[in-house]
Amino acid sequence: MIMPYQSTLDSDWPELTGSVRDESIALAIGVFMVDGEMLYLNRGMQFLLGGDNPSQPRTAYLVNPSFSSFLDTPGDGEIFNGLLTVGDGLQINQTVKARVWRRDHMILISCEFDVFELDKLNRNLSRTNQRINNLERELVKKNIQLEETIATLRQTQSQLVEAEKMASFGAIVAGIAHEINTPAGIGLITASSLIRRTQELTQLTESDTNSRDALDRYMDAMREGLDLIDGSLHRIADLVSRFKQTSAKQSSEFCRQLELKPFLEDIVRSLGSRINPKDVDINISCDDRLNFKTNPEALIQVFTNLLINSVDHGFKDGRKGSILISLEVKDETLFILYSDNGTGIAETDLERIYDPFFTTDIQQHTGLGLYLIYNLVSHKLKGRIQCESKPDQGVRFDLRIPLHSTQETAKLAGGAI
Repeated sequence: MIMPYQSTLDSDWPELTGSVRDESIALAIGVFMVDGEMLYLNRGMQFLLGGDNPSQPRTAYLVNPSFSSFLDTPGDGEIFNGLLTVGDGLQINQTVKARVWRRDHMILISCEFDVFELDKLNRNLSRTNQRINNLERELVKKNIQLEETIATLRQTQSQLVEAEKMASFGAIVAGIAHEINTPAGIGLITASSLIRRTQELTQLTESDTNSRDALDRYMDAMREGLDLIDGSLHRIADLVSRFKQTSAKQSSEFCRQLELKPFLEDIVRSLGSRINPKDVDINISCDDRLNFKTNPEALIQVFTNLLINSVDHGFKDGRKGSILISLEVKDETLFILYSDNGTGIAETDLERIYDPFFTTDIQQHTGLGLYLIYNLVSHKLKGRIQCESKPDQGVRFDLRIPLHSTQETAKLAGGAI
């Protein structure tokens, strides 16, 4: 730090001119105004008074004698010659040989560092640098270990994801086998029974001992058997259809503009065989002119499964059912509120309702309905779905489907759900 007082120093101290004086670390020279203002500090004095960023004013580092004590000495000339203690009183402390002069309103301080003290400082500095180098090498080593750990964690994460996929696949395969096994077994047993009864009737016919009663019994058994086989085959066909709907590679359909209220009314009418108007009241709250461009088949599957879920689960205790479907379009987003007054969902089950094959009635249902809804809304329609429910307080589903996402989906061939 070169201050304006440098020219005066050059004339008064000609032997201390130039870079030798300014850059010296062994000789500390400083010129101060009596009010503490710094006029000049060479490199040595900067170091002595706290370096480039001292924690307190420079003159406060002059401890014994203090800067203020120099001001008490009257007159000009040399006012001090002896040992001067410098530091912040905590971490930085030095004792140096010093001479102090006063001239007018200025104080000149010249200090000489002890050579042995400088050597001690240099040794401490070398040790500090060595510790820094050791810490840097240790840091590099730790960083390498950290990178290896992160790579291992990523590999483990990938393996866990694959394991979860295989576990899900195993659950799906087990579910398919379980669901298809029952109707297939019924159909097989019934077919075997009909074959046996047909053989018996054939034997009666061949021996001329058949009677009208035997034929009637056979026809009754045949009708019952065919009904069972028909129901079982329809059950299998329905299961296969649902499994196809949950396939990860289902062909996409182009979006089209839909008049939402008539569209929903058609879905309700198509479920006439499953929803008895005497038992379930369905209210659609929607502007008659409201339209939205979206994937119609995905929306059909969403509402169909929501309605069937309410009928099969919410109203299974025989209560009078009430369903509200509210739709509105705002900010290019379709907001759907679906609610019923059914039995509701237990809090412990809410986190699992979208899991494949999770159902509270494993004897009658596959547990794929809400799983299918979640996949259709989240992946195919690029939207969000949330569920709120409490036992015996019905259920509420909030869906948000963005317009732009359904349009983008329509452009993709072979889109995944």
